[in-house]
Amino acid sequence: MMHHTMFDAVIEFNNNAVRQLENYDYPLAHQLLRQALKLCKTIIKKQLQRTEAQMQRQIVSYEWSSQKITSSKKILKEERFIFSRGIYIHTPSNCSDMIKAILCYNNALVYHLLATSVTKLTTATSTKNYDLYLQRAKLLYRLSGGILKQLQPVLSEQENLRLLHVAIWNNLGIISYDLVDYPATKNCFHQLNRNLKCFQSKDSIASFDLYQNDILAMYCNAMLDVPTTAPCA
Repeated sequence: MMHHTMFDAVIEFNNNAVRQLENYDYPLAHQLLRQALKLCKTIIKKQLQRTEAQMQRQIVSYEWSSQKITSSKKILKEERFIFSRGIYIHTPSNCSDMIKAILCYNNALVYHLLATSVTKLTTATSTKNYDLYLQRAKLLYRLSGGILKQLQPVLSEQENLRLLHVAIWNNLGIISYDLVDYPATKNCFHQLNRNLKCFQSKDSIASFDLYQNDILAMYCNAMLDVPTTAPCA
């Protein structure tokens, strides 16, 4: 019963954070998601003795934000498309691993959007924060993707998870490009292109009606001409 109560708190923190993302309050969303992730880690530590059968009961119910989180008027307009929809959680309380994957993704997205909010500034502090936010977003996107990979045999029938894989590769590619890590950029966009193949048919894209423009924009990212060397200082 205690775990149920704690998971309810995790889900509430997460969903409140996504609502704040939609309101462009990135600092508050960041605080809420940190609390959610910290609490989720505590729950997982208490569940280390789970059986294999319990580990496989990862039936997930969640939904993407219906509102695309675009740059606010004060933020420099994006040159490349960042998939910026947060994820609301509506899931049974035994799905700790998948919840952690979603929390890592939402946290990564917040750091990514925080980075975009300081690109217009040129102070030493803003430059430091920009690099820090991007590095943390990169780490959290990779953590989310790593958890999804481990859960893939269990979650293979949940088609909507394809969009999460695609979103992670897309945003990792953008971050690697902004960090002038062109080999990593090329690899991310190669993986993005591979994952986008499941959306190639009109029927597949139609099944994700809400995100058609997002998917098409990620196709454009996948075709981005990546330089082979960093620009001269």
